[in-house]
Amino acid sequence: MSDETTIESELVELVTEELVEEPQGSETDWKVESRKWEKRAKESSQFKDNSDKWNEYEQSLKPEQERLAEELNETKAEALSAKMALLRYEVASEKGLTADAVKLLNGNSREELEDAADSLIAIIAGQSATKTPKVDRSQGRESNTGSTVQDQFAAAISALL
Repeated sequence: MSDETTIESELVELVTEELVEEPQGSETDWKVESRKWEKRAKESSQFKDNSDKWNEYEQSLKPEQERLAEELNETKAEALSAKMALLRYEVASEKGLTADAVKLLNGNSREELEDAADSLIAIIAGQSATKTPKVDRSQGRESNTGSTVQDQFAAAISALL
């Protein structure tokens, strides 16, 4: 309790110092201002230290069972996360996916991950398939117009002129 009252009294002193106005027309002494702000910075770090001590004190007041229960819950969450990451890598390895593709696998069970991997493989296969042009069956045949290539060339030139 005494720590809280001393902190409160220090805060009141700081606030009252700020409320005192300087006389008009006086020059600002920057060294004094610098020292004042340096003092405030040191005091604020002291407040942080005190808050850390308070948090430690609150932790020490908790019953042992509560702390162990919290720790157990955190450990279970970490274990579940690691298990799911391992499962993703196993499914990706079985399906032949790269390490970059593992990030794209979503699901909460092995079956969901396998379905996601199959979908991803289908998408990759569809995009990587080369598209061949359609065959032009008219290539290599003679024209049906009955004229020779020379006659067709001459007609094209005369149309341009």
